[in-house]
Amino acid sequence: MLGGAPVEGPGLFYQPTVLLDVTTEMAVMNQEVFGPVLPIMVLDDENGMITEANRLDLGLLAYVFCSTPNRAQRIAEQIEAGTVMINDVLATHGMPETPWGGVKSSSLGHTHGDESMRHMCQQRHVNYARIEVLNNDPLWYPYTPTRFRWIKRLLSFAFASGIRTRLQWLFRS
Repeated sequence: MLGGAPVEGPGLFYQPTVLLDVTTEMAVMNQEVFGPVLPIMVLDDENGMITEANRLDLGLLAYVFCSTPNRAQRIAEQIEAGTVMINDVLATHGMPETPWGGVKSSSLGHTHGDESMRHMCQQRHVNYARIEVLNNDPLWYPYTPTRFRWIKRLLSFAFASGIRTRLQWLFRS
């Protein structure tokens, strides 16, 4: 282990910590850790890495470090996380167009990106009269018997098949 000592002063802070030779039995590999902690686990193959990355019902952020761009992209696209970064840890946080948020059981919402902005808004609709010269809209309730007949005729005219059927419905009482 490197680091991990408490930092003197106000607050509950500690040094960035690197944990070596971690295993799946350790708490740090089974909980969502919010702190400057880097657990390092060595795996033998690419499929094992992807399986381990997706093992838990957590998926806030993930990072792929690799010297081969195609391999890094192939691995990153298989990891189930809200954001997966390749050879970087901060760039997308500074880009407001990239959404930030988790998948599975991680996080309570999203920030950044169009969908995140919509998520933070409350959609509402207020309907106003479409024809201002009338006291009320012709489609508003309550219908008078005459208005009901005319609405029925107009709908029948609009949705009937053939001109003859339309004209019959229009002039029917």
